[in-house]
Amino acid sequence: MHILVVNDDGPPSNQSSPYVHSLVNSLQSAGHTVSVVLPHRQRSWIGKAHLVGATVKPMYFRPGTLHQDDGTIHHLPRDIRRRNRWSWR
Repeated sequence: MHILVVNDDGPPSNQSSPYVHSLVNSLQSAGHTVSVVLPHRQRSWIGKAHLVGATVKPMYFRPGTLHQDDGTIHHLPRDIRRRNRWSWR
């Protein structure tokens, strides 16, 4: 199953989204394909906000191997068929 995980608390880190990594890893360990959508900064409580006149561009975050807070940002997603690695959007 392909599962979409969303969160409005900001980028993946121990400070803003401490449980997202473990949730995604658990879902992947159960055999699911997981996509994650997070804002680049804290966006709680603005679920009904509109971005008038703004262009929204996705960026893809790939968690680091040692410290998952230390990841890299990419303009293109990783191939979804490579189930051993994943990208955050």
